[in-house]
Amino acid sequence: MEDKKKDTGRHNIAVKIFTQKGLFDILNDDIAELYFVEDIFSVYITGKLTFYDKFNALELMSFTGHEYIYVLYGEDNPIQKLFAIYNVANISPIIQTEGTSFSVTELYFTEVDYVPFTQSRHSKSWLNTKVSSIINDIYINMVNSEKVFQIFEETNEKMNFCMPYWTPSEAIRWLMCRVSGKETKTAGYLLFSNSKGFNFTTIEKLFRNRDIEMSEGKVLYYEFGPTDGLYPNKILGWAIDGIDKQSLLGLQGGKKFGYNWATKGLLTKEYTYADTISKYTMFGKKTLFTNISDNSIKLDMDGDSDEKTLENIAHSEFIKRYSKQLSVKITVRGHERRYAGMLASIMWKSGEKEKILNKAMDGKYLVATIVHQFSGNMQPTYRQMLTLIKNAYTDSDFKYLHNATIVDKEIKNKKILK
Repeated sequence: MEDKKKDTGRHNIAVKIFTQKGLFDILNDDIAELYFVEDIFSVYITGKLTFYDKFNALELMSFTGHEYIYVLYGEDNPIQKLFAIYNVANISPIIQTEGTSFSVTELYFTEVDYVPFTQSRHSKSWLNTKVSSIINDIYINMVNSEKVFQIFEETNEKMNFCMPYWTPSEAIRWLMCRVSGKETKTAGYLLFSNSKGFNFTTIEKLFRNRDIEMSEGKVLYYEFGPTDGLYPNKILGWAIDGIDKQSLLGLQGGKKFGYNWATKGLLTKEYTYADTISKYTMFGKKTLFTNISDNSIKLDMDGDSDEKTLENIAHSEFIKRYSKQLSVKITVRGHERRYAGMLASIMWKSGEKEKILNKAMDGKYLVATIVHQFSGNMQPTYRQMLTLIKNAYTDSDFKYLHNATIVDKEIKNKKILK
């Protein structure tokens, strides 16, 4: 689907600020830069607005920290987002005339639930309750959120839990790493917000996702090179963050230690690279490393009294660290259909003409982060910077790489959308 719209710098964005003294519209021409970030490893969307304050809004509208920013963006199906300002910084005058001050102002913002989620403290206990129900109770009744979960994956485990005057953030993070999904049977829970809504899900459920960009029944591939400049998935710029070998210590394996209060005995749960990686869906035939398994490398005293809990903690830490090892950052023309947590497919050409495609890097990726960026000083005026993570090589001739035991099959019988 080629977008025939002309980039005027005006049709992609509308910004309004709600203050105690009234509504303030930011004209498109006065937006020096606006960006906000959605990330599957971060709970809330955060961002920054830099604008030319030609009408002394900072003085007349009295920014006190109780303001909201309303953003409407997109072309085909515009998305509305409401954020709360949490900091005003860098008020830099650029023109001074008698009686006026023409300045550049930066406003930092996040979602409206951020303060109660991270600052309010509560005490409550639950007896033999499913952990997903505990987390839902904390979020709805302690954060006082009206958000509806876009994805809410129920947990396997029940728990007796006493919340000892913690913030909702502290309690939920403590609980998430100790449980596994009822649907996926794997650990590695994430709590994050994206343009689709709020999500409580395992990373494995995202790996199994089938929601790939499509139009008219055809897959939208991200492509390099001489495609039409208006093709929405043309890659305008890219970079690769290669394998981080400093992370091997946490990936090779180790032992988790706990204590069984009933038997007065020490609990030990061993895990290795090969065993843990086999429990998760891979986007290819070869994992990112050779078989580096060694359960004597990392020793942790977690203190839990249940062996399954120790295993969940180990696997949750592992898969989140492993999934960040190979990432590709691309810049594309902005479109509201994209969101953190969806899958993407890159047509990665080979450097050797006879091979056509790079069989290691071609194929599926998980969209981990999207930076939405708007500026009238660039073309196109709405860009997205995507961080795509690939948890396996689609294929490789390097015989020493470890085989992926669960291979997510590539989409077949779909035409490439030109």
